[in-house]
Amino acid sequence: MDLLEESTLFGRLALGNRFLTQQQLDDVIDTQGQLQVYRRLGDIAVAKGYMTPQQLKQLLDLQERVAAIKSRAGAGDGDGPRTPAAVSSDTKFILHTAGAPAAPQPAATPASGTLRPLSGPAGGAAGPGAAGARTITTSILRHDGPATAAPPIAGPQGAVSPSSSHAPAMKPIPTPAWAASPAAATGAPPRVPPHPAQAPALAHAHAPAPPPTPTAPLTVAPPPSAPPLARVPAPPSAHPPAAPPSPAPQESAPQVAVPAEAHHPLADGPTDTEGLQAILKMSRYLGATDLHLQVGCRPFVRHHGELVFLKANPLTPEETEKYCRTVLTPAQRNLFFRECDVDFCYATEGIGRYRTNLFRDHRGFGLIFRIIANKIPTLEELGLPPIVTKFTTYSQGLILITGPTGCGKSSTLAALVDLINRERKEHIITVEDPIEYVMTSKSCLINQREVPRDSSSFARALRAALREDPDIIMIGEMRDLETISLAITAAETGHLVISTLHTRNAISTVDRIIDVFPPVQQSQIRAMVSESLRGILTQYLIRTANGQRRVTSCELLFNTPAIGNLIRDNRSFQIRSQMQVGRKLGMRLMDDSLKELVQTGTISLEVARGLAESKADFAQAGETGHP
Repeated sequence: MDLLEESTLFGRLALGNRFLTQQQLDDVIDTQGQLQVYRRLGDIAVAKGYMTPQQLKQLLDLQERVAAIKSRAGAGDGDGPRTPAAVSSDTKFILHTAGAPAAPQPAATPASGTLRPLSGPAGGAAGPGAAGARTITTSILRHDGPATAAPPIAGPQGAVSPSSSHAPAMKPIPTPAWAASPAAATGAPPRVPPHPAQAPALAHAHAPAPPPTPTAPLTVAPPPSAPPLARVPAPPSAHPPAAPPSPAPQESAPQVAVPAEAHHPLADGPTDTEGLQAILKMSRYLGATDLHLQVGCRPFVRHHGELVFLKANPLTPEETEKYCRTVLTPAQRNLFFRECDVDFCYATEGIGRYRTNLFRDHRGFGLIFRIIANKIPTLEELGLPPIVTKFTTYSQGLILITGPTGCGKSSTLAALVDLINRERKEHIITVEDPIEYVMTSKSCLINQREVPRDSSSFARALRAALREDPDIIMIGEMRDLETISLAITAAETGHLVISTLHTRNAISTVDRIIDVFPPVQQSQIRAMVSESLRGILTQYLIRTANGQRRVTSCELLFNTPAIGNLIRDNRSFQIRSQMQVGRKLGMRLMDDSLKELVQTGTISLEVARGLAESKADFAQAGETGHP
């Protein structure tokens, strides 16, 4: 079946089964003809909202069945591939010709680019009676009365008659249950519920359907290029046999699209604010950093880096759904209906703020709460060296806080911004997802924006921030190419940009920023980063040897002319040696910090060896007892 046959058959079936109106089909065909690359009519109809994907699937299934019958009958021509515009033109011509009122037409030679003559049973020219089983009645296309033979379509070898005794016999297609109606027995088209978008346009064509009655099987034959399908009436008989019962349906009827929100378990129902707040308060009291609520499991928390189960019964699906409804706002609920997971901050008077993630898995719904401190910690409270305060003295450039997930990057970011807020008089704009620490303006003016509540994306918020007279821009996380590009641009245009990345050390941070760009831009980005970068702080949170708390281990890089040259010349692997030379400037490697913690007995040697960059040094330390 070539493209013209496929498009024409699709159009007939879509009209005959009331999936599309004539106006909608014309629009779809016109769109197909304007495209540079061929796209199927069904895909275009779904993209325009004329059909649902379920309706398209049913229509394509029916089209495949008809094509299979056509293949067994040996029909089809041997033309080569056609352009989208030509297919669209011929499809529209055939559909409008077949949909015209039935009337005898004189034979005529078609113009160039229109309908071609059909092949006869033996591959010769089509003549009278060559394609009788391949025609479709006018009523199937127009739905305006009983079946009537379509007009003959003329060709250079003669007219193709709608009746033929030489057409190959076609096996009847079982009538689906949804098509069973009195109209099916009389030859009228089967009734199919229209798509909601088509209901007003088709209201005049639908009359109330009488109760279903047994129907005779339909005989549907495929078209070669032009004539539609025809119902072949049963031969006359003095004692017509009783109509056989309809077989079991092989395809479901097109269903009216119902929004997922209408039947979603979280759409409406009871909540349990008191129960949820009791669990959150207990988690905060225990000093946990995270709380997990999952169907079929007891609530458990992350305490000093390890998961600990609370003394409670496993959560049922109903209990978990109540907790989910408790924390969701209407906007967050609608976002969850579309995405099946959502990030937000849950805050209630008396229990504090919690960065929350709601997701769905095979068991049901799950909630994870990151417990946020009630006040912004200081750099000293976080265990960071005093030299880190140097980051707050820069007036422009790029400062990055890096490390693995759960190492305290957000707390360090908030501590730096809070220090600037107390010591400088400037305008600070933060872009976060979500807002964790709520900051009040002290010496600075602070505007905090949350994605997607206050802006659709980090990139859009950053573009807007550049027009809002900022001095300092804090970005919760540089996630993609566009955000990183805008952050570097802002740092080069006289702003101080502070952000985070998920990298293990300073060298991998530089490589990550460069590698996210296409190769043709990387040389330019190296030059920009070498000049705009001010410093990188990489930090780990490590469980102490006695298991009673966690301590911070950090790596510090301050940009110098030597390090800038290494970045510009794509020799980032030599940055480590420059950091060793720059210890007097406050730089330190992660291995140096780990050695200090091992020497003081704060962490174990085994833990330090697992996190070290140069594991050989710690292996030798294990033999001598001194790192």
